[in-house]
Amino acid sequence: MKKIIIILFNLGLLTISQSAMSGTIVTEWDFAMEAGILNPTFQYGASTPPGQAYTPNVNINFGGNSDNGFTSILSSGNIHDHICWGVGVPATGGAQSCIEFGDDIINDGIGGSNDLSRVNNTVTTSSALGSLLFEDGTSIIHRNYDITPPYLSGFSLLNGLTLSNVAVLGGVYSVPELEMNIITNEGNAGEPWAPNDAFIVSSLFGAELLEVNITEKYFDIATTIDLTGLLPSDFHTEYQIVRRFSGLDLIADQSTNTFGFIANENLDNYLTMQFAVRAVTPNAVPEPSTIMIFGLGLLLAVGSTIRKKLSIE
Repeated sequence: MKKIIIILFNLGLLTISQSAMSGTIVTEWDFAMEAGILNPTFQYGASTPPGQAYTPNVNINFGGNSDNGFTSILSSGNIHDHICWGVGVPATGGAQSCIEFGDDIINDGIGGSNDLSRVNNTVTTSSALGSLLFEDGTSIIHRNYDITPPYLSGFSLLNGLTLSNVAVLGGVYSVPELEMNIITNEGNAGEPWAPNDAFIVSSLFGAELLEVNITEKYFDIATTIDLTGLLPSDFHTEYQIVRRFSGLDLIADQSTNTFGFIANENLDNYLTMQFAVRAVTPNAVPEPSTIMIFGLGLLLAVGSTIRKKLSIE
């Protein structure tokens, strides 16, 4: 199992000059957001290596629909939105561990009244000089219970987002999809997070890591979009989409640009995903490395660093 360095970040808020804006800013958007799970891998036995491809297994429940009855907006089309794994132990009533989208969902991976793998709503554009106005998106639950193999060792989280405004936008704009490849480390004795589980983001595509805030338990991922040709010529065309994941303890290693979150054992762990839209100018969007370095506070070493560097594309 890999170990990491835990870092306390104390990062300031990004500010963008309003004076640099040109044209009318779109103030409100209709949106659709959809998320699901791809490419799960497993450790099928205590003595077998992790990273084995998924095969149908009586102790793995991989299914559901990310589109939740709507037309899928993902480039891959509809994908699975829940996965449960492991053999439950008597102390926890034989429950499997599960990753699902939503809240108040029964612990069988099938779903309930609040399936949040697909969300349709409106979002207001945030002021460049004010606080971000976040709208709820496709939030995640990890139901973390004591189990025996198979263990989940990794998976990809795919998140799609479309924006529209019938009054001014010529069609529906698909924001570049966010894909996070995640290494799952079930807490074994000797790990810094034991007996809890660690989910390490090993690579990130379609967005840039903007901020990791250990104290306030959130990390922000940003995508900048250019709507030139889709908006009227007198409208501002540069916007930034900020996705915020919050609610769980975070872990990070600045030296390898690696970060992740902790899921507490024998609890339902909620990782809330929200997003905001704000108008920006091209020269006002900092490089990810600048954001990560700014305001670095206490550094606490608790083992060797993760060797796999975060790839940002």
